[in-house]
Amino acid sequence: MRTRILQVFLLFVTVYAIFAYTPASAATICSDANVPDGYAVIAVAPNGSCTTNIAYTVEPFSSNQQICAANGVPAGSVVTQVRVNSVTCYNFLQYTVQEPFDGQVVCAAGSVPSGYVVTSATANLATCSNSLQYRIAQAANGQAVCAAGGVPSGYVVTSATANLATCNNSLQYRIALPSDGQLVCAAGSVPSGYVVTSSSVNPNVCSTFLQYRIAVPNSGQLVCAAGKVPTGYVVTSVSANPNSCADTLQYLIQQPSNGNTVCAVGGARGVPTGYVVTAIGINSSQCHNFITYNIANPNGNSITMCSVTDAPAGYRINSVLGTTSACSNALYVYTTYQIVPLSQKPIATFVNSKPPRQQIYRPIPANITFDASGSYDPDGMPLSYRWDFGDGFTETTNVPVIAHTFSTNYTAVSVQLTVNDGTLSSDPYSAYIVLRVTERPTGK
Repeated sequence: MRTRILQVFLLFVTVYAIFAYTPASAATICSDANVPDGYAVIAVAPNGSCTTNIAYTVEPFSSNQQICAANGVPAGSVVTQVRVNSVTCYNFLQYTVQEPFDGQVVCAAGSVPSGYVVTSATANLATCSNSLQYRIAQAANGQAVCAAGGVPSGYVVTSATANLATCNNSLQYRIALPSDGQLVCAAGSVPSGYVVTSSSVNPNVCSTFLQYRIAVPNSGQLVCAAGKVPTGYVVTSVSANPNSCADTLQYLIQQPSNGNTVCAVGGARGVPTGYVVTAIGINSSQCHNFITYNIANPNGNSITMCSVTDAPAGYRINSVLGTTSACSNALYVYTTYQIVPLSQKPIATFVNSKPPRQQIYRPIPANITFDASGSYDPDGMPLSYRWDFGDGFTETTNVPVIAHTFSTNYTAVSVQLTVNDGTLSSDPYSAYIVLRVTERPTGK
């Protein structure tokens, strides 16, 4: 029996080591285990001890390392050579990987690292097997790049042309940092903080892509739906204008204000942060085929709102008014709520299961239950409970009852509770608790 228990224990240790062990150097793991962060697969081989019958040899990643393609390429590195090596990598290709640098020649088997672009692409079967070979460089304003490497974050494409000699089968882009009023090609995304004010067809400059004029947003501006509605703006009208916005609708954007009638376009259904919908409607002449909302900012007051969005931060639902004409129409029916500001702090209190003094002489760890059910929020919001047990341990829970074991190193502690309603925290509530007396009470 002891032998069987030992065998089971050793099997458990082996499985744990295979699946949970993070090696300090080279180690063997099964192929269905996660390769630890910062490690690369350097060999692959059959292994009947693994469920998948395949095992990996892994070791910490280093530059100029030869790895197997079984787990991809380590983040932030590039592939400089691809070869077939069935002895080391079984059915996977073998890569030589390095850290990137400006002007480096790499294989397309790996991704282009962040902040870099591809400046040329050629076929090189001897070095890169079946993948293309790229020359990469750090992105710069006015640079000519190959589309195969994508457009770096924060840049726009100002032209797109065919250049087979330099970029093999991909287009060549000219990239630049964005500016107000700039003409760009839709090959790249519209940069954050900009809107599209016009879109048109210009194959001489942008190949098969549309050409956009981008601008910094302003209230009262006409923009094309090809770009996102900028944060802090609402759409107050929608129309079709193919002369200005080819293939997309045209929006009039404004900064929000109380009483605005807005079109349900953009993030959060077109409702800006901090605002609520007070009425819904249909106005095809104003918003094309989009629903319309009347919006308002509660500004610290109670207000009646439609359930198009949740109550804003700092407010709670005080009453449910059901279905009203303000919040429903032939197409949509929303519940009407009255919301009020969260203005009162919650109250914290607790009791504990500590036994009477004459029963607490015990040189063993003391386990005590604490009950904070008497804590409450005047605004009726659910509470979270943060306990500081005075012995170096803290814990936060969503239920009021908790048990904690104190070590024999403590004879008394000050336990503190703070509750939070999601917005406001209570004043701390503390209780001094004697865990055990140092001498046996008389008669015990």
